[in-house]
Amino acid sequence: MVNKLDGKSYSLTIDGIVEAYGEQFIFMPLDEFNRMTGQPLGSYRTLLSSHEIDFDENLLAGVMDARDPEAFEDLATPTTLIVTSVTALAVLIAVIIIYLVTSLMIDESRSTISLMKVFGYRGKEVAKLILNSSTLAVFIGFWLGLPFMLAFGNNVSDYVAETINMVIPMIVNPLYILISFVLIFAVYEITKRLCGRKLAKYP
Repeated sequence: MVNKLDGKSYSLTIDGIVEAYGEQFIFMPLDEFNRMTGQPLGSYRTLLSSHEIDFDENLLAGVMDARDPEAFEDLATPTTLIVTSVTALAVLIAVIIIYLVTSLMIDESRSTISLMKVFGYRGKEVAKLILNSSTLAVFIGFWLGLPFMLAFGNNVSDYVAETINMVIPMIVNPLYILISFVLIFAVYEITKRLCGRKLAKYP
């Protein structure tokens, strides 16, 4: 541990770890802390008050005003903005990639599409055979994307922890995975319908 006030370093033996995400704290007996840091016995490091106290700012390591509830909202704003931006970008990229890959697949299969129509396949049957061939790839891609999402989320969490000194754990909620899975396949189905119109144009 390094004391930010005087730059001295101290070695501590940790007896246990508690999952507290608000900030990083070390809990120890106050007398032992004062002896270790060379402070007079009976000294304290934090003062809580219901009203503003007149102190010399140079003597204080920091001041926190808990009266303004917007302070905590401002704290959460950067994280919310990052998560919302990444989600919106991911949806946009998903739509573009699925549409481009499906369109490319249709272009490469145009001779097969024409031949199937000559053999008497109806438009909907041709669309099912051609467009549904990507379903397995989308399914596998979704589940392969989960580990990458966790890695990215943990990196964002580490960045936020360094910025605001607050740990935001990455928790995978099965409900949200299910919702994401449904949304991805909804996007996939919409893209198939858009590409189905292109497929219908081939003679």
